[in-house]
This record gives sequence, structure tokens and C-alpha cells, in this order.
Amino acid sequence: MNILEVKNLTKTFVGICALEDVSFNIGENSIVGLIGPNGAGKTTLINCLSKFYHLTRGKIVFKGEDITKLKTFQVCSKGIVRTFQLTSLFETESALGNVLIGQHIHIKRNLWHVLTYTNREQENSVRNAAIEKLEFVGLAGFADKPVSEISHFGRKVLSIAIALATQPKMLLIDEPVAGLDNEETTKVLDLISSIRASGVSVLLIEHNVKAIMSLCDKVIVLNFGRKIAEGTPSEIVNNKEVQKSYLGYA
Repeated sequence: MNILEVKNLTKTFVGICALEDVSFNIGENSIVGLIGPNGAGKTTLINCLSKFYHLTRGKIVFKGEDITKLKTFQVCSKGIVRTFQLTSLFETESALGNVLIGQHIHIKRNLWHVLTYTNREQENSVRNAAIEKLEFVGLAGFADKPVSEISHFGRKVLSIAIALATQPKMLLIDEPVAGLDNEETTKVLDLISSIRASGVSVLLIEHNVKAIMSLCDKVIVLNFGRKIAEGTPSEIVNNKEVQKSYLGYA
């Protein structure tokens, strides 16, 4: 069963076509890789799915519901949540505070109460849920540390913890292992596998082809804003057009 259906998605910027008639489906509890050269339209596609960009044309169906015209916060509340290539975190706030902010969409009180704990009604359950997210990504020991004191790897997984705090059904992850060493990369890939095991589907942008091929059930390839291939990792590796346009050999 498909959790996401994208039909003829097109996005133009002042006459420049960034995406043209891109269509694909993503099944429930699956990990799908999104690859292609720089400028292929990968991040634009994620921005369209999460409604940071309005579509020029096309349709997005999530869990059987047409969400094409919804706003960003509405799409998030439906269960589609994204991370960013450059981690956008509150530098002076603690790791726990950042996750609490992520949980705000599901908390019946205002953001000031979330940060200052002045409303005690939900404090314990909310804090415990946030700590669970930090434990899940391996940052339990950094709960009270400000983001400014957390490593690049720590920031990467903290951004995932924040996204998970919104209780997503589908997670859109933009280059999660960029700048990480081999050991850190393995930890992030294991984390993404655990996210899928928890019942969350994943759409993953990543230039690390080895990581994509080892992790994903299916891979979608973009080039100049068009989908040029879709299939299993082995099918993609052996696709002549993908070899020529992206993998660097013909």
C-alpha cells in the first residue's frame, strides 16, 4: 500500500523549470532514496512535498488524501516532516529544548510554556517523550548541553530527533551523512533503519551512493528536473542513463 503518491509534479521559478512532470509512489514502511547531480531538483522536490514551495502543477496524495493545496504546518500535522541539509537549530537552547520545540505541534499550550515549563499540566509527559527521542538517536547524555557545544554528528542526529518529535508518518531527510566519517555514517544509517522499523516511511536525499544502495528499498533518480529512472538499487546501478548522467561511467 502506498503512503505517498506524487503525480506530474512541476515547479517553475520565473520561467525556469526546476521540476517537470515528476511522478512516483512510496510504499508504507519503506526507505526510498532520491539521487541525482547537483541542481537536479532533489531539494526542490522535498520542499514541494513539505509545502515550503507551492506546486506550479501536479498533485500530492498522502495516505489517500489530496494535500496539494495544504500549507506547511497542515502537511506537518498530517505527518510529513522534513529535516534540512544545513541543520537549523536554536544554538543557545539545550538539545532537550530543541526537541521540546519540535513537539510543540502536538502540545496544547503555547511555545513560551514549552520552553519555560510554566504550565505544569503536561510537563512530565512532554519532557519524558522528548528525552525518549534523544535516547533513540543516541543523545541522552547531551540533553542539557546547548547546541553550540554539540558536534557536527550530534547536530545531524539532533535534527532527526526534532523531526521525530512531531510524530511523523513520513520523514524527508536531506543529506544526513554529509560531512560525517565512516563510523558516524554507519550510525546514521542504522538510525534510519530503526526509524523505518518504528513504522515511519523515509524519503532520503544523499550523495553517498554506497549508503543509498545499501539502505534503500527503491531509488529515484532526477536529472535536470526530470525523473530519469526508478527502481531497486541493483536496477539503478545497471541503468545506462543513470551511469552516464550521475554515476560517472557509461
